[in-house]
Amino acid sequence: MKKNLLICLIIFAAINIGLGQQPTDKVKIEWGEALKGSKKASLEDVIGYDDNGYYILKTDGKSYIELLDDQLYLKTSTQLNLKDIEKGLEQEGLIYFNDEILLLTSKRDRTTKVNTLYMQKVNKTLLKPAKKRIKLGEIEFERRNNAGTFSYVISNDEKKLLIYYNMPYEKASPEKFGIHVLDESLATIWDREMELPYKDNLFFVEQFRLDNNGNVYVSGVEYEDEASIYRTRKKGNDGAKYKYHILAYNKDNERVKDYEIALNDKFITDLQFEVADNGDLICGGFFSENGTYSIKGSFFLKVDGKTKTIVSQNYKEFGEDFITQHWSKKQVKKAKKKEEKKGKSIEMYEYDLDDIILREDGGAVLIGEQYYTYTYSYTSTDGNGNSRTVYVTVYVYNDILVVNTNPDGTISWINKIPKRQSTSNDGGYYSSYALAVVKDRLYFVFNDNIMNLDANKDPNNDKIHRFSLKEGVCVLAEMKMDGSFEKEALFNLKDEKFITRPKVCEQTSDNEMIIFGKFKRTNKFARVIFDQ
Repeated sequence: MKKNLLICLIIFAAINIGLGQQPTDKVKIEWGEALKGSKKASLEDVIGYDDNGYYILKTDGKSYIELLDDQLYLKTSTQLNLKDIEKGLEQEGLIYFNDEILLLTSKRDRTTKVNTLYMQKVNKTLLKPAKKRIKLGEIEFERRNNAGTFSYVISNDEKKLLIYYNMPYEKASPEKFGIHVLDESLATIWDREMELPYKDNLFFVEQFRLDNNGNVYVSGVEYEDEASIYRTRKKGNDGAKYKYHILAYNKDNERVKDYEIALNDKFITDLQFEVADNGDLICGGFFSENGTYSIKGSFFLKVDGKTKTIVSQNYKEFGEDFITQHWSKKQVKKAKKKEEKKGKSIEMYEYDLDDIILREDGGAVLIGEQYYTYTYSYTSTDGNGNSRTVYVTVYVYNDILVVNTNPDGTISWINKIPKRQSTSNDGGYYSSYALAVVKDRLYFVFNDNIMNLDANKDPNNDKIHRFSLKEGVCVLAEMKMDGSFEKEALFNLKDEKFITRPKVCEQTSDNEMIIFGKFKRTNKFARVIFDQ
């Protein structure tokens, strides 16, 4: 009798799980064709999109530019063979800017010891680079493994393009970089080689930004001395000997404007910033009492772009109840014991600040995620008695953290979307999340365990199940502007034979997101259309 009762309970649970994972009716999903390929074949980037369809970069040991039509069926595929352009070229990036696909390449000349950056348009019909190239900059180098790096940023209004490149420098000397700002027609607005006002071993660059007027901003952390770098990480406030800076470079003035970002007695652990249309800096981030590996609260501040003064500053501690949401009783007990014994306040461990989103009403939203890695080893012995040490790196992506601020800078609410993603030796290939901003709502897409769909609605629940393919489901978490959220299934991974790769999914219009996934040798795209 007991055995029969147990079987009934299992069947009942399975029925409930099936009902809980019915696809959401908040969005419409349109599937593309299944594209066969090698196991190595994968999407690297959604380059851009227009009326013809979606331009993507695919790799399988070689690089391909491909065009998917509006039904997500493969229309054109062209191998990107840089040898056809010039021997020795290296690919630096593909940019979609002002309805053009731009290919960035570089070439290191061993004889002259000059690394040259080029840009050329890609024909959107043939998907082949045009013959004409524009030379954007040169880097002189002494060693091939220190020949500089190139990257780019597009302004918020998408009418300016910044190409920047780090240049080789002597140790303990100021870091050098080159700037090249282009307009919509790819004409140069201004370019310059610059030197940071701080020594490279004490100043760590974090972000580049380009405002709508073509001015360049660089954020970074300045340490007092080399010893303080170690002390800060290990001792928290007792060893905090660093400052955050945002450096502004103007096309009409070679003098750098230096904004120092500080919170008085608060220990900043992470910072993101955006430039408002009037030139003010909108900054947000996390702070701690223990060190750079944990956070206790969040802050927002606004800096006057002209006077460099802080015009508003607000911060909010998370509170112990919020920090320990979805923690196990064992985790809470351990944290409280550490607080009592070592005086370490209970904080949230290893959260990275991903983005700051400016709202139309003057407010802003911060989005972060718990992310960390760890490595362990074990000894393996084969049939012949030969032993070897195997190293395993684990990639952990857990809860999503969202902080909302009012137009006056006060923090109105904070919330966490719980998830548990842990994989080994894969770089977190199917982990993390994709984000779409649709009107006044945030939509997060990620892989989850089907058991979590109902379970994590309760903030006191400590049984958040880890994602696995066996119970895998792609979910949609809708967060409203009051801080509440609902999480529903988009589709079952096994049913669709589709494992989403959130890191390469992209919002392509006001109410649309393109998601990409793999299953064995098959690649597939889907369009998610949000109900407006």
